[in-house]
Amino acid sequence: MCGRFVRTFTNADLVSELQIMESANESLGANWNVPPTSKIAVIGVRDSKRALRIMEWGLIPKWSKDASRQSSMINARVETAHEKPSFRTLIKSHRVVIPMDGFYEWDRSGEKKQPFYFYPHSQRLLCVAGLWSSWVDPTSGETRSTVAMLTTEANSDMCDIHDRMPCLLSYGDLETWLDPNADAIVELASLRTLAPGRLNHYRVDSRVNSVRNNGPELTEQVGSVHD
Repeated sequence: MCGRFVRTFTNADLVSELQIMESANESLGANWNVPPTSKIAVIGVRDSKRALRIMEWGLIPKWSKDASRQSSMINARVETAHEKPSFRTLIKSHRVVIPMDGFYEWDRSGEKKQPFYFYPHSQRLLCVAGLWSSWVDPTSGETRSTVAMLTTEANSDMCDIHDRMPCLLSYGDLETWLDPNADAIVELASLRTLAPGRLNHYRVDSRVNSVRNNGPELTEQVGSVHD
C-alpha cells in the first residue's frame, strides 16, 4: 500500500512537466509527509484536456452516509477494484493520476519498523493511477472530491520491503489511462504486473513515522539500503 508520500512541486511545475492544459485555482505548499485525508493534487481530463484538480486523499463513495471510512480508503486493490461497490462504478470515467516526488514504506520484519523512501528511477515524478468520487455531505451540503490510489502486488523494486506497491504509470502511459474511451478493464489489467526498474529506495529516519514531523530532512538517507 501507500500511506504517506512527498509533494514538493508547484502547480506550475506540474503544468510544465506533465503537459497540463488547465491548472487548479487552489495551490498546495510543499509537504514532505503527506498523510491520508489531506488535500492532494490530481490530474484528470476536462473537455478532452488534462486538468489539474485538488482532491482529498481517501475515497468517500457517492452513496456513503458519512465520511467515517475516508482514512481507511486511501488505496484500492487493482485486482478487485472492478468488483467492489466503492470502486467499480468509477473505473469507466473517474480515472485520475496522482503525481508525487516519492513515497514512504515501512519494513516491519524486525523488532522496530524501518521506513524507506522510494523515488523515481528515470523520470522526475512518480505518477500513480487513481480513482475519484464526488460526495455530497448530507449535513452541510458541501460537495467533496475524494480519491484512492490503486495498488498492486509488489515487484522486485520493493517486494523485500512490502508486498504491495502503487500502480505506477510512465509519462507515456498517462494519455491512455486518462482517456475515458479506453477500455477500463483492459487498463486495470495492464497495471496488475509492473516491470521492475521504476523505483530506487533508501533508508530514512524514523521521524517520518509521525505526521507531526515535516521538512526535507525526512527524505535524507540514513545508513545504506543494505544495513
